[in-house]
Amino acid sequence: MVLPWGVRTQIESGKILPGTLGSAPESVKILRIIFITTVISGFICSLIYLGFANEWIDMWNLPFGYKPPW
Repeated sequence: MVLPWGVRTQIESGKILPGTLGSAPESVKILRIIFITTVISGFICSLIYLGFANEWIDMWNLPFGYKPPW
């Protein structure tokens, strides 16, 4: 979901290095990608936690959840 954001190919930039494909990325800002991915996953996990903590989500009533034997 996050990896292709903002990546330009060497063809798009017009600077193709010898021995590389034109579709190779010009420069990858991996720390920015890791940061964005971490923020998005933290937000999603926080929503799930809040749902369970405030009992907005009940794991006993989920269609794929665990059903107690009683």
